Amino acid sequence: MEEGGGFEVTMKLIGAPFTPFDRAGALDLAAVERQAAHMRESGLAGAFVAGTTGESASLGVAERKALVETWRRHAGSLELIAHVGSANLAEAVELAAHAQDVGADAIGAVPPYYFRPSTVDALVDSMAAVAAAAPKLSYYFYHIPLLTKVELPMAPVMEAAIRRIPNFAGIKFTHSDLLEYAHLVEIAGDRYEVMFGRDPLLLFAMGAGGKAAVGSTYMFAAPLYHALIAAFEEGRLDDARRATSLARELVVLCNRHGGLVAQKAIYGMVAVPSGAARPPFQPLSQQATDELTAFVEAGKLRL
Repeated sequence: MEEGGGFEVTMKLIGAPFTPFDRAGALDLAAVERQAAHMRESGLAGAFVAGTTGESASLGVAERKALVETWRRHAGSLELIAHVGSANLAEAVELAAHAQDVGADAIGAVPPYYFRPSTVDALVDSMAAVAAAAPKLSYYFYHIPLLTKVELPMAPVMEAAIRRIPNFAGIKFTHSDLLEYAHLVEIAGDRYEVMFGRDPLLLFAMGAGGKAAVGSTYMFAAPLYHALIAAFEEGRLDDARRATSLARELVVLCNRHGGLVAQKAIYGMVAVPSGAARPPFQPLSQQATDELTAFVEAGKLRL
């Protein structure tokens, strides 16, 4: 359509909260209320709690339960999606049941990622076990092959999940294969969601028909992404491309300085201090801190 003519697209942004720690590295649950308030003020629709950004693999089961319970008390209007995935399938099942018990709105789960399912049937079997532990909640499979190394094609996985898992709601797709993503969006139709998880590629996900996204940088750069979405929907493609360029610059900068470590630092500068990332992540150098500070002070977190 002609630029300026507008697009009938609504992209729902869901933040992936940073798990807050105190100076000793213990959970700082008192920070969650401030995190939730900032997310609502930023126009985010939900919180994907204790996922990759939330350092779930560095949390114990008791810590993960306490974190979700605290988020339930403070989420307010935010849709609360509890990430329950684990290398240990039994732990994932336990966490799924707990999420339902405490009133989460939905669950998401990575597959077992040490002893990994190697076929579509084996993967869907593991998905079904987790989903069945919380039958009243929507269940999302969390596809992040870079970290889990579960690299099975997602189209047959999604089709099998639709047949076999009554509360299957869709896939959180954290992968850069946009052709596969577009195929999943087609399969999903209006009944299921394919939540996109590569923040700087948001424009391309919208072009493929995506309607929901989960991201870490939405936690502190939501104005940039809201501007990107508005520009795309209104047909201002030059502005959408400019926002995408800033998002790319942001992510490249963060990746140069430890990825999650740098993102958590920026979040502390502009929103809610949430402590350092747990080991084996290393603290930021002073040079890295200075570069991140300069980026923020240059106003590059918004269009």
